[in-house]
Amino acid sequence: MELGYKIRENWNIDFEKIKFLNHGSFGATPIPILNKMHEIELLVEKEPVHFFMDIYPEMLEKNIRDLAGFLNTEYENLVLTDNATTGVNIILNNVIPTLAKNQVIFYTNHIYPAVRNTINHLIEKHEINSKEIIINYPNITKTGILESIEKALSFQSGILVIDHISSPTSVVFPIKEIIEICKKNNIRIIVDGAHAPGVLELQLKKLGADWYVGNCHKWMYSGKGTAFIHTSPENFEKMHPNTISNDYGYGYRKEFDWVGTRNPSSWLTLSDTIEFYNNIGFEQINNYNNNLLKYTVDTYFKEIKIPNEINLSNYSWLISLPFPYFADFSKDANVKLRNYFYNEYGIEIMFVIFEGKIWIRFAAQIYNTIAESEYLISKVKDFLIRNNLI
Repeated sequence: MELGYKIRENWNIDFEKIKFLNHGSFGATPIPILNKMHEIELLVEKEPVHFFMDIYPEMLEKNIRDLAGFLNTEYENLVLTDNATTGVNIILNNVIPTLAKNQVIFYTNHIYPAVRNTINHLIEKHEINSKEIIINYPNITKTGILESIEKALSFQSGILVIDHISSPTSVVFPIKEIIEICKKNNIRIIVDGAHAPGVLELQLKKLGADWYVGNCHKWMYSGKGTAFIHTSPENFEKMHPNTISNDYGYGYRKEFDWVGTRNPSSWLTLSDTIEFYNNIGFEQINNYNNNLLKYTVDTYFKEIKIPNEINLSNYSWLISLPFPYFADFSKDANVKLRNYFYNEYGIEIMFVIFEGKIWIRFAAQIYNTIAESEYLISKVKDFLIRNNLI
């Protein structure tokens, strides 16, 4: 299958109007999956009671079993939820009240802001301590990450919450080795894999995290509001959904399968989503996106003429590049920049404030092209020239 311009017919994105370079924020669902979702919605409305009582349970099980195969794990370990942030909230709401006063919630400075807010809210509520592990960026190495985490966790007790692929910085963390450090130090670990499913070939059973959450609607191409929680068996009894419903007390899987009425179409088209993804194939998607990312990074530094401290081995299909703009450093400078590039240049791209600097986050996807990357870089130059920065 030819990627780039040819595959765009599978998406509703207005490619004529917008250079859509921010697949990472919410994903983009292909038209064939949207059509399947609509079929499910029509099926529900033919006879809603019959659907939810008689059809839904069997359809849900099939879709979760197919997802388990995609993630290389057991069906029993997986439940569905709406997004990765909800998943982390559910886990922390179950686990934090069980911690002793001397135990600590660890996280890095690369954490997703919503998860940081969740931790801050819960430690205030339950009077538990937290500790931020600082990992410098962009001069980042695998050895440096592991040394920082091991030093912070030694002789401690508690839980580590860590990204698999960081949202603000796009770094791919060496999760396998981090899990090994946690096990050695008797620290439980929650992996926020919001960006990982579809980008990385996950082996969740072998990975062995206590909890792993991930989105399917970003890089797997599912409908919006489709995510999973993967729980190790020894933690099943600790887990309950935030919304307690009819099946409370019937076990981990049963409680999460029904938390009340919702539109089930995105969950019940996971099998179709996986088929769509596999028909293109991981190898082809990965090669295309990696090549586009490398070209964009090399061209960006060549044209913008700033030092390149980026080691591409630390990234996947998402990368945060330094944006040398200092004229406005208000709290919402990143939002203002996003709005300016959207309205002035017709570019949808994300800007991030991290550790006192502004970064531009580029997402490579199979419908993006080299021409779009070149257009982006030309407009970055234009913006910086207008502001007397180059």
